[in-house]
Amino acid sequence: ILPAIARSSGAWAQSCMASSTAGRLLAFLAASLMLIGAAVVSAPAAVAETITPTLDNPASGSTWALTSPITFTYGMYSPQSGTGRLLITPLDSCSADGTTLMNVSVGVSVSYFMYANNLDSGSSFDQYVLEGPTTLRENCQYSFTLSYQNTNLDPASFATNTPITIDSGTATPTLDAPASSSNLQDPNISIAFTLPDSPLTDSIQLTFTPVDSACGGSASIVDVNGTDVRALTLDRTNLANSADVRQVTGPTALQSGCRYDLTVSYQDFRSSPRSSATNTNIQIGVAPETVTPTPTPAATPALRIGESKKLKALLKGAGKPLSKRMRITKFVNATPAQCRAQRRTFLVTGVAAGTCSGVVVERPKNGRGKVKRVKLSFLVG
Repeated sequence: ILPAIARSSGAWAQSCMASSTAGRLLAFLAASLMLIGAAVVSAPAAVAETITPTLDNPASGSTWALTSPITFTYGMYSPQSGTGRLLITPLDSCSADGTTLMNVSVGVSVSYFMYANNLDSGSSFDQYVLEGPTTLRENCQYSFTLSYQNTNLDPASFATNTPITIDSGTATPTLDAPASSSNLQDPNISIAFTLPDSPLTDSIQLTFTPVDSACGGSASIVDVNGTDVRALTLDRTNLANSADVRQVTGPTALQSGCRYDLTVSYQDFRSSPRSSATNTNIQIGVAPETVTPTPTPAATPALRIGESKKLKALLKGAGKPLSKRMRITKFVNATPAQCRAQRRTFLVTGVAAGTCSGVVVERPKNGRGKVKRVKLSFLVG
């Protein structure tokens, strides 16, 4: 309309009032209308945009356990209901798993949790998988992209956090050798261990902690080179003297005659917290003590069978009468302990240290006559 008005006004002004002041003014007005009309026709229409959302959690570089809740926190500006989406994309070696597209709640400030091992279960009823895997995988990394549209349904805007790691931490190692309470005699100590996860470069450590206070209170920390070592031999007199050792912190030698607790530790390749295993009371440089029992010397009895003279002297010393025909037919030629063990045979009535109570039998030498029994206490040894 404005260009048409401008054209008709310009023609009318030129034919009727070109020489007058009013004509010149009218001509200027017509030219101005033509410029305004041209500007209206050529100005582009303004395009509205959805404001970029905020994605606070899970944050870029964060690590979450497979079975623990992932905190999901974000913000949107004038969001249209039903437009919230979350795209989870696996990275690197896990990329073959495929992406997951989810429906999520909309709101100016939203916070709830979700589980990596079941994306359909969470604290929001609006959270569910539209397509793709419903679980994330341990030891994998992902990018999380949040998008939505505003109430005008202008083009969606999005925010991405990456990488986000699903990992339960560094798996516990095993110290295969030396075993707890072992004795290491050779100056060269052989050590072997198992690491379930791929280790972070230069994160493997061996720590010798003295058990006895007399062996010092400082631990020797041995940093192992690289990522591939699973067995190595150390010189206990110089722990750094090995191509597999990067450095030693603390004492560089283990003391002979001391006990140590040995710990192996490492971090997985995602820099998760360190995990460790310990074998205790490892003896260094001393042979195990051999206990040899002391032999008991053979007892030297004061009396033997048939020694009537010593028997007479013993009995006289005790003030007891002695028959001339008496002889010893039974005698305990043993230590007091053996005497006690044989009390049934020799009628032992009581035993004190160094003595043995037994029975002396009186028999006639010709084998005739009455047999008499006399109780006798005699020395043994």
